[in-house]
Amino acid sequence: ILSKTLKRANKTKAYEVTKENVGSQMGFTDTTTDIDTKTHPALRHTMGGVVTNKHLETITKIEAKHQHIIEEKEEEEKGDRSFGDLINDIGRSIEMKTEKTTGDPNSPYAFHQHTLSQKNMMYADKLKNIPNMLTADQLVNYYRTIRTLPKEQVESLEGRMALFKDTYHFRFDNDPYSLSNDKKKLTKEEKEDYYRDLVDDLTFYYTIPSVIQKGEKTYYGFWHEIEERDTLTDDQQKVYKQAQKKVLYGEKMLKPIEKLRTLLRKHAINGYIVPTEDEHQSEYVSEHDNRRSFITGFTGSAGIAMVKQQKAYLWTDARYAIQSKNQVDQNVWDVHVYPHPDKPMSAWMKENVERDTKLGIDPKLVSIDMYRRLEGILEEKEAQLVPITENLVDEIWETQPKRSDSKIFVLDQKYCGEGYPSKIKRIREALGTNNVLITGALDEIAWMLNLRGADIACNPVFFSYVIVTEKDVRLYVNTNKLDEEVKRHLAGGQIVVKEYDEFWKDLTTLDKQSKIQLCPANTNYQIIHTLTTSGHDTIDEGQSIIEALKGIKNETEIEGFRRCHIRDGVALSKFFSWIEGEHAKGNEPTEVEAAEQLLAFRKENPLFKGVSFDTIAGFGPNGAIIHYHAQKETCAKIEKKGMFLCDSGAQYLDGTTDTTRTQYYGTPSSYEKECYTRVLQGFIAIATSTISGTTTGFQLDLLARQPLYSMGLDFMHGTGHGVGHFLNVHEGPHGISFRNTSYRTKVPFCTGRVVSNEPGYYEEGKFGIRIENVIVCQPLETKYSFGGNSYYRFEDLTCVPISTKLVEKSLLSPKELAYLNAYNKWVADNLLASDLLKGDQHEATRQWIKRETAEL
Repeated sequence: ILSKTLKRANKTKAYEVTKENVGSQMGFTDTTTDIDTKTHPALRHTMGGVVTNKHLETITKIEAKHQHIIEEKEEEEKGDRSFGDLINDIGRSIEMKTEKTTGDPNSPYAFHQHTLSQKNMMYADKLKNIPNMLTADQLVNYYRTIRTLPKEQVESLEGRMALFKDTYHFRFDNDPYSLSNDKKKLTKEEKEDYYRDLVDDLTFYYTIPSVIQKGEKTYYGFWHEIEERDTLTDDQQKVYKQAQKKVLYGEKMLKPIEKLRTLLRKHAINGYIVPTEDEHQSEYVSEHDNRRSFITGFTGSAGIAMVKQQKAYLWTDARYAIQSKNQVDQNVWDVHVYPHPDKPMSAWMKENVERDTKLGIDPKLVSIDMYRRLEGILEEKEAQLVPITENLVDEIWETQPKRSDSKIFVLDQKYCGEGYPSKIKRIREALGTNNVLITGALDEIAWMLNLRGADIACNPVFFSYVIVTEKDVRLYVNTNKLDEEVKRHLAGGQIVVKEYDEFWKDLTTLDKQSKIQLCPANTNYQIIHTLTTSGHDTIDEGQSIIEALKGIKNETEIEGFRRCHIRDGVALSKFFSWIEGEHAKGNEPTEVEAAEQLLAFRKENPLFKGVSFDTIAGFGPNGAIIHYHAQKETCAKIEKKGMFLCDSGAQYLDGTTDTTRTQYYGTPSSYEKECYTRVLQGFIAIATSTISGTTTGFQLDLLARQPLYSMGLDFMHGTGHGVGHFLNVHEGPHGISFRNTSYRTKVPFCTGRVVSNEPGYYEEGKFGIRIENVIVCQPLETKYSFGGNSYYRFEDLTCVPISTKLVEKSLLSPKELAYLNAYNKWVADNLLASDLLKGDQHEATRQWIKRETAEL
């Protein structure tokens, strides 16, 4: 940047600039002098005269040589205060001290002391309270203050161009790109690029700290006093550079969507699709891979975005209907919630994409199924899906977090019930001879190898790929994450460990005669594209073999589920008892405080490894936001009257939990009780159902909705999802949902399938109701067996009282009432017998459990 600025300044002939006489920009700090800029008007370009004595001699000679230009410029500027004048005034009013300041060592940016001179105190009130330590945002606000620029000029490219188009640096006729030079006409794009560069350079030297490379060292500080003692840590540099960009471009210019649109022109595409998933098709992604959230501001776990030059679109499902519209700037984004009231992106594209449209997408971030579906729709519209291997969001995401470097660890066989050599043997038996299996699904790899990690929050997985052949199993992973215990564990089963990035090269060298098996629903498109372009013609696409095996839990895993749910039930009982205790003291904890307290109770439990998803603690209207996540600045208090929905879960070495309970504080209305009771009836219908070996989740879903349908009510999310064993809280291959488009709702139930049971009802702006247990499918002995079919029942695993305060007993059938009372008695028996509730300190919790489980 220094080189560009020197070159451009020389080109304008405003004054001769060399590395020797550039003065304070080069960091001369031995002496500072407050100079009268009327005597030395050229000093307007050195931040108001904070220069060295040596520089004064040089600048005087330059002024004498170019006095006619300076006089001409002074004449032009009469009557109007230019941006240069503002900088000049500010510079005269401040002396910069070079002494190193002290302060909070964790602060991202060490700011220098400022001493106000007596010459110009007009800025004193604005500057005297500047702290020694500033964050990036505070730094930006500081520069906005001292420049006294209108906000609209700071925040727009046009406003910034207007500031500079008439300034001293490029008004002269010998500048071929000057607006005053009629000899060369520029296109609109050329002018925009040219002035953008000028704005960058000039703003950099006038308004923000500099980054200068001297040999192998990089120095950070004000451009008139850069010294080695001003070096920053890596974390400080990130914030520092972020502040630079904000000052250079302004808030509006910094919006990711605007940056992304500049890349659309570069790649000659009309739009760019930004999925939620990472290259492993994960439902929940790491901070590094949270691209859709970065570009839209929407933090929900499901959705897909499309950015075009003039418009931007976001599609998400009904769970996030309220949240998406609360988080997204609807002046920028057109939000579509499906299946009601809107259509998913694929249906929208069929109706709205124009001929010859080119839409770009990163082929690593979309499944094979999804890529082909989008490609087919566009081909029908005579449009095109363009794979772009370099991710465009990554190109503009300057503060993109790095992937986790946390260590991988071994899950003991006493928790998982089967050694990984046995699992690999079963996978190969299902795979057949001369076949190769490829997977990038992180939970599948963790399950297969009895390993766990922490690369994605709440999901104990690690970034990796696996290739299974008849001869070996290759694990592609960051090998720095493997300790000696993990290496010994893998060596015992002759696992070939390779670096994560070697996966793509090895795809091209697989035996061309082998049949490759992969799942198009959870494998990214770039994998099959690499295989086919490398000459692999025989590819078998179908349901994942590993997912099918993993989805049926063994007896050790089921017993682990039972144990961990009792421990988790103790934590939740302590939590709900604590809220009532706070109310009794006259306190009303916030939603955030409640989530923190629940986490503290869970941490007391043995084998606890973290939460399985961010706690949903919603009071009143917030409970209607299905995947609500409370923020400290905006969260509600849990008041002494109203509905409170809490959906939370935990990861234990012996299992994963996911529990929702709805409590009411005060006296509920008859309507609230009716709604709750209808939800409870749907919950009981699933819990007590008898199913056959051909029953699917799509067929089961209707049972949960029938009671609500009788009132003309419904809920717009699935009734249940598979649950991993110390793995992802959402897993396949099974589920319970009204959507018959997913293969997961078409998988029949059998012994060992663990699933959630969670009907609900939500009224926007009022309340939310959901009751959720984790249940496991168990064999049922029947008197007869029609057609040789097997029949099954469900066993409750979740062990938390179901509130009866909201129940309208007159609506319950004898069978429903019997289930509710029997379930709550079973809960009380298990919780009160737990060693975790022994001792006088837990008396309040024990009394709460007894009251909540009293027979209705």
